[in-house]
Order: sequence, then C-alpha cells, then structure tokens
Amino acid sequence: MKVSVFCLAYNHEKYIRSALNGFVNQKTDFKYEVFVHDDASTDATPQIIEEYAHKYPDIIKPIYQQENQYAKGIKILATYILPKMTGEYIAVCEGDDYWTDPLKLQRQADFLDHNPEYVACVHNTTKKDMVTGREEEMYSHLCDEDILFEEAVQGGSFSYHTSSLMYRMEYAGIKPDFYGKVSGVGDYQLAIFLTLSGKVRFLNDSMSVYRMNVAESWTMRNRLDMRRTASVYEGISDMLEEVNKYTEFRYKDILENLILKNQYLSLLFAERYGELRKAPYRDIFYSKSILYRLKIYFRQYFNKLYHFCRYFFYGRRLSKKSM
Repeated sequence: MKVSVFCLAYNHEKYIRSALNGFVNQKTDFKYEVFVHDDASTDATPQIIEEYAHKYPDIIKPIYQQENQYAKGIKILATYILPKMTGEYIAVCEGDDYWTDPLKLQRQADFLDHNPEYVACVHNTTKKDMVTGREEEMYSHLCDEDILFEEAVQGGSFSYHTSSLMYRMEYAGIKPDFYGKVSGVGDYQLAIFLTLSGKVRFLNDSMSVYRMNVAESWTMRNRLDMRRTASVYEGISDMLEEVNKYTEFRYKDILENLILKNQYLSLLFAERYGELRKAPYRDIFYSKSILYRLKIYFRQYFNKLYHFCRYFFYGRRLSKKSM
C-alpha cells in the first residue's frame, strides 16, 4: 500500500459525497486506502459512507462510532485510524472538504518517492465561502517552493491547508513535547513538527477545496463560543512555549511575538477588554486601526448589544445558508 488516507466526518451529509468522489476518482499506478471515520453523526452521513464502502470496498474503509468520541476527548487518529494504516505515506481530507484533481495522490507520492529529503508535500487550495459563495485560491505563491518553519508557525493554514497534506508514515507516530498541549489544533502542531523534521514542498496548483464557514465545523463552533475560543488561544500560547523549548530557543523572537499575540487574542475572546490596553499588550492594541479600537470600546461598554449582533450575523446567517 503506497498511500493511506484518513477523513474525519461528523454531520456532513451535505458535503461528504464530494469528499468521497474525490477519493475514489484518484488515478494512480499504486494502491491506496481511505479510512473514513464517522463520529456518531445524527444525519445521513453514515449511510452515504456505507454506500461508497459497498461500491468501492478496496478503497473506502469505514469506521463508525455509536457515541461521539471527540466530545470524550479521545484522539481519533491515534486511537482508531493510525493502527489500521499500512501506507508509506499519509494523506488527509476532512469530510466537508474535497479533492479536485484526480492526479493529486500520484503527483505527491511521485515527488516524495524521488526526493527522500522531504518529509511532506502539500499544494494550493481553493477556499469556498459557504455564506457568500465566493471562491479564491488560498495562497499566492508564484511557483512551487519549500515551506519554512517561520511560515508554518504563523498558523495552521497560513502556509497550506490540511486537505493538501501528504507526509511520510514514520512521522505519524512521533509526538514531541509540544503535542497535546491544546485540543483541536492538531493540524497546526503537525505543520510545525514537519517543518522542524525536514523539508516540506508546496506545489502551486490548486488540487482541493476548503469549505469555509460550514455551520457544523470546529471553526464555526468556536466562533460562536467565545469562551471556547479564548481557551484555544490560551492553549496555543502554552504550546508555543513548549515549541520554544523544543527548538532550544532557535526561533525565540518569532515565538515570543506569537505567544504574545495569542495571549492577546485569549484576553479578547474572554472579554477582558481592559487588559488589552495594558502592558505587555498595549502595543498590539494601539497598533490597530481607530475603527478596530472603537469596536473594542463598543464591545466593552455595550456588551449585550454586541452579542445580539454577533448571533444575528454568525448564527442566523449560517443557519439559513445551511438549510
């Protein structure tokens, strides 16, 4: 088996067919397998997965849960999927995203086969906003190039989107000290780890689609839950502290700046607005535009009205769009 793919799905009945079609339509000169993990969906997602598993039994390998494992804090990839994988390389695609190029797996596997010094290969991705319908390429690279740690550490999708990732199997079982410091950002931690482990190649062709503002997505659940978002940013700060130690402070300036920014965001989403204007966050706050600062004052002194507007924009618009 050359490539093992994993796909995490939860209540994706509106999107999962696109993901599954992207998997089964790959044209390769090697064998590949796709593990589709359904985390106890309450819609028709499991039935759709089973339909494809029955039609393409050599490719689609379903894993069904009776109870939601993410809610229990269980690490799904490590617990249920990784032990079953037999491929030389791992590729990734969430159930609400999809691949658009039937040669995606072949191109990435060929690159890694011929370039053993590279630990991973990624590519450009088209971002599709599910609220506005707007589509655009996520990255503006002019050509194929390498992704450096300094780019990857800026954020999980700053340098590439997860739907584009293929990496060597041997790096899946390695867990450096900074892993596990915060839940829900495993892709970000992996991006950091891979660039610290070897070279990562970016192919400029767009070969996948990222659906942005999907109502059931982890990102949108966080956006509607400010307390959870604050906790995530606080966890990222702690994780980056560990990355600083792991790298023996080689990237001290970059990491300390990012730690400060994530602490700032944690305070922002925790609605501790007064602290944003104090040291050590004062410079960040006053570097923002006047409009931004006025919005913070509005949030601080008209909090109930702000939350009403927030729900109206994100909650109602996304609910209508997903109907």
